[in-house]
Amino acid sequence: MLNKLRLRLRALFFKSKMEDELQAELQFHLEREIEEKIIRGMTPEEARCAAIRSFGGVERVKEESREVRGVRLLEEVWQDLRYGARMLLKQPGFTLIAVITLALGIGANTAIFSVVNAVLLRPLPGDETGRLVVIWGKTPYSDKEGAGGDTIKEWRKQAQSFEQIEAGEGFPYTLTGVDPPESIQAAVVTAGYFSLHRAQAAVGRLFLPGEDSAGRDHVAVLDYDYWQRRFGGDPAMVGKTIKLNKEDYLVVGITPAGFRPLGGAPPFYLPLALEKYNNASFWVYARLKPGVTVGQANAEMAVISQRLQAADPKNYQDFVAYLVPLFELRVAQSRTVLLLLFGAVALVLLIACANVANLLLSRGAARRQEFAIRLALGASRARLTRQMMVESLTLALAGGGAGLLLALWIGSALGKVKWLGISRLDEVNVDWRALGFNLLGVIVTGLLCSVGPALVITRQDASRGLEAGGRGFAGSRTQNRTRHAVIVAEIALTFVLLYAAGLVTQSFVRMQRVDLGYDPHNILTFGITLPETSDPEGRQFIASYDRIAERIRRLPSVKYVGLTNLLPTGDGWNADMDIKVAGRPDPPNNSDARAKLRIVNADYFRALRIPLLEGRFFSERDSFDQPNVVIISQSLARRFFPDRSPLGERLMVVWLDPNMREGNEKLIPREIVGVVGDVKQLSVTDQGNMEMFLPYGQNGARYAMAAVRAEGDPLKLAPAIQREVAGEDKDLPIADVKTMEERTFWLTAQSQTSAMTFSVFAVLGLLLSAIGVYGVMSYAVAQRTHELGIRLALGAQRGGVLRLIILQCLQLAFAGLALGLAAALVLTRLLKNLLFGVSATDPSTFAVIGLLLVFVALLACWIPARRAANVDPMIALRSE
Repeated sequence: MLNKLRLRLRALFFKSKMEDELQAELQFHLEREIEEKIIRGMTPEEARCAAIRSFGGVERVKEESREVRGVRLLEEVWQDLRYGARMLLKQPGFTLIAVITLALGIGANTAIFSVVNAVLLRPLPGDETGRLVVIWGKTPYSDKEGAGGDTIKEWRKQAQSFEQIEAGEGFPYTLTGVDPPESIQAAVVTAGYFSLHRAQAAVGRLFLPGEDSAGRDHVAVLDYDYWQRRFGGDPAMVGKTIKLNKEDYLVVGITPAGFRPLGGAPPFYLPLALEKYNNASFWVYARLKPGVTVGQANAEMAVISQRLQAADPKNYQDFVAYLVPLFELRVAQSRTVLLLLFGAVALVLLIACANVANLLLSRGAARRQEFAIRLALGASRARLTRQMMVESLTLALAGGGAGLLLALWIGSALGKVKWLGISRLDEVNVDWRALGFNLLGVIVTGLLCSVGPALVITRQDASRGLEAGGRGFAGSRTQNRTRHAVIVAEIALTFVLLYAAGLVTQSFVRMQRVDLGYDPHNILTFGITLPETSDPEGRQFIASYDRIAERIRRLPSVKYVGLTNLLPTGDGWNADMDIKVAGRPDPPNNSDARAKLRIVNADYFRALRIPLLEGRFFSERDSFDQPNVVIISQSLARRFFPDRSPLGERLMVVWLDPNMREGNEKLIPREIVGVVGDVKQLSVTDQGNMEMFLPYGQNGARYAMAAVRAEGDPLKLAPAIQREVAGEDKDLPIADVKTMEERTFWLTAQSQTSAMTFSVFAVLGLLLSAIGVYGVMSYAVAQRTHELGIRLALGAQRGGVLRLIILQCLQLAFAGLALGLAAALVLTRLLKNLLFGVSATDPSTFAVIGLLLVFVALLACWIPARRAANVDPMIALRSE
């Protein structure tokens, strides 16, 4: 067997060698034939034509003698493959550059497609997840209102479009009885939540029907990852009792691995007894019945909303329920960014294809004599076109293979990055769809790279192409125009890519310069949740937090200890309240008059350096025994007191249950004692944020976020702060420890992601374009060596030759800029939702990107232009 294989390989080797020798011999005999006919009195043109007819006739006889056309086609394709591979291996530099160029383009496209596939195309994990929806309520104040227990019960009773309707919400708990204690965010859900998602327990069981009723709700289900991380995956945890908020809960089971219906994974799931929370607000999840569409269910929920409004106008006025598919909820924020990034990498691939096409054109010009001989021997132009396509597809296949490895690496790296602001990144992998896309990219790229060069090369005049060392042939002008057109298109595509990157980057820079209204530097933040008490006013909470703040304040380098229920970044316990001025009727346009309610201590404003505009900050004397007071933001003051100072006015502000139980609110009048500057909430694009601040001494609450301003690195304080908190209560942990800068980073995370990714692809496109311009100009100069030598020999100045080459380059650059400008004006309008403080048609960005491209084009053609200007006329003429 090995001997047969060795003989076969030797036969292939000698056959290839004989083909090379045959081609050389045929070329030799063709030249001799032309010389003999010229000696007989024919003109050179007549001699070439006669020789071509003679040799072509022999080849046609050979082709007509073949009987099996299918076998012949396979043999020809195999021969083209071997010949193409041999030609590529003979020019390793060209091959390496082309493969790397295509690998970058195909690899980047495959990687981004893998992300698009995982996030936008692949359904959510689980059984028939396409039928899962979230039910929200729309009110004049919000488009995403949750529902209380009574509302959920009515929906379950009246709705016929759903198999199940379940509810859930996150609540803070403290896990004690373990070392160290831990503050966690548990998911409190109705008993059917797991059956809604078709989940099966990995160990033990999940909730049983009825375990979400009062008296039976002290059971818990652990998240699989948390079980592995915190308890080492010990199966004996099932059946054990844990303490949450110092109450016993029986662990009955473990969720299946990877169970993340909403993207996150809370450590614990606890039963939700709806009867305890009739006035609360929960997320509501449902599964549509088979055959029921979202539109049909929406129509039914609209009818039910009308019934509820008619039956109970006080609680359901202007409340309209509607559905959002769970899949849409998960991917909504990622879709625009991903599609734009996919468009960006597509432009990179087109630029790479243009580069390789130009390389093939230049290489094809060097092979014009080879193609002329093959045409003279009777080879069809279709055969030569196929040869070019086979060579391009071979390059594309090699580039696709290297690009697939690059895509695997990029996909693995993206799965580990958590700050991109894109959901489902942990699900990114190169599956069969990505492999199919990679193969499609290889085929499309190979065709794009080969069609232009093949058409140009095969249109050449074979008789003129046989001239040894001829300086021109019929296809050269067409070939030059094709190369120049490709370069113009390449510059245009690069302009669009660079302009998009410039807009997004400029938008990000402007976001970074926005005044947040506070100083996030040198602040450590964390959350604390105190155990519930029977104290109806929360005085025990106030005393505990006062002692904790005093302990932390005594630490070295600590300047201020601020406490609040909600940080400006949205971390904490949120409460939006209607604004009512005491003694004044609500204005007609008061439907949007809602403010975020923050409970803060005396040092909160100093810790975050929020400026005081009027009046005073809170002080220690603002306690239960003193008059109720409130501080408002500048936007709220402008809205309700535009023509006078708000100091001394009274607002009707809610009093909150200190144990954070819903339904116990009541309005009480509070005197405005201060006005502070606006701060950005949740986004740097926020405008006119209205806030009301209540003193912690008059509104004790279980939960607080601390903001500790320090001198130096605040993270170094975390261990000491934990010790001080434990000194107050050994079972009291601190949670969610981060610097304020980390939290504010997320305000611009998506913008930074877009800016970085667009910039990377734009730089890659710019580099490929520069290489393309340099390659074309170098080849153009090499082709004009004889012409330039004559110009210099006749007295042309070297500076004039330099200007000649540079002007030609500038013509291409300006043509590409004009085309790119027109395309950018249309395409960049898609970026509007990603921009902040900059227009999609920003003229300064147009000017900067245009000058950058002109500079790069000049730089790319400077080296060949200098080489042309310094050519020795005698050497140039002798070389021809």
